[in-house]
Amino acid sequence: MRTSNLWRTTLLSGLALGLAASALAAPAAATTITPNTPLVINEVIQNNDQIDDAIELFNTGSDPIDLSGWALSDDKNTMTIADGTVIDAGQYLAITTDDDTLPDKFGLGKNDEANIHTPDGVLVDHFAWEGHQPTSYGRCPDGTGDFGVTVEATPGAANACTASSVGNVGSGTALMSSRLLRLAGLDVATENGLPSVSSVTMKPLGLNDGIIALTEGSVDVLFWSGGVPTAAIAQANEITQLNMLDLSGFLPELRQEYGIVYDSVLVPANSYAGIDATRTIGVPNLLLCRTDLAESIVEHTVNLLVEHADELVPHSSAGVQFLSPEMLINTADIPLHPGVVKAYRKLHG
Repeated sequence: MRTSNLWRTTLLSGLALGLAASALAAPAAATTITPNTPLVINEVIQNNDQIDDAIELFNTGSDPIDLSGWALSDDKNTMTIADGTVIDAGQYLAITTDDDTLPDKFGLGKNDEANIHTPDGVLVDHFAWEGHQPTSYGRCPDGTGDFGVTVEATPGAANACTASSVGNVGSGTALMSSRLLRLAGLDVATENGLPSVSSVTMKPLGLNDGIIALTEGSVDVLFWSGGVPTAAIAQANEITQLNMLDLSGFLPELRQEYGIVYDSVLVPANSYAGIDATRTIGVPNLLLCRTDLAESIVEHTVNLLVEHADELVPHSSAGVQFLSPEMLINTADIPLHPGVVKAYRKLHG
């Protein structure tokens, strides 16, 4: 049974959120150029305890490339690639730079760069970075994406990029995920309406599609909005054992930047089978009305929401907190309408 890390964002009353620790490495402050051949630098390994320093090349074209006489360099040194070295179409080639058997070996430093030149000295691709990484810097996706911090070094193979399901475009889930990723130390930008992180591939999937991707392994983490327990998550947990991690440490920064609507919420033990009690972050989903709205209308609305929650909330998102009195009246500093107070008194005393 495969174990997946579960990221959860909360946009309904009393929801919870978990974040995979493997995605918390900050991306490099890096620069690249647009290559003018199908050959690109795809991965750089410069501080891995298990693997020698290396520059990985990737042939994005449809024909083999003879690298005889080509050169690799950093900010001070140059290494000539051996005659007869060929990289086939669609293939990866990792070249170790600090091999003791090489006469022109060099190590890749903390603040350094990697370059690939043609035999006549034309710069084909370039990547510069600041800071050591215990895994590697790699393009995500391979060949065309920006450089970011990978999950693990994979010399000579496709890069190990983190993928996450962040909710549909424009949804509250997508907004919350981008805020949390930024607070986790990842630089979040916006591209075509989607949050984008250089070391994380962001997939705009709704809950059901996200769960399918999570159980199939095409995403590593999932943000979602829903009750506790969310039926669809509970069902997925029966197939693939999921993990939730405590994110309450982000609460002070969330409140400082976005207001006190964010709160610490405890997901009880075994709300999802085998998952311990997890303290996480919740935010209420508020229904606002005018202060002069008739109390009778407000009272009927409250009764409708409470008594028919199972019909109004999708089964995949429903959870026990929809009927929890403390969650129903958790509106931070926003006062309750008198009609709401009257309705809740009748329902819960």
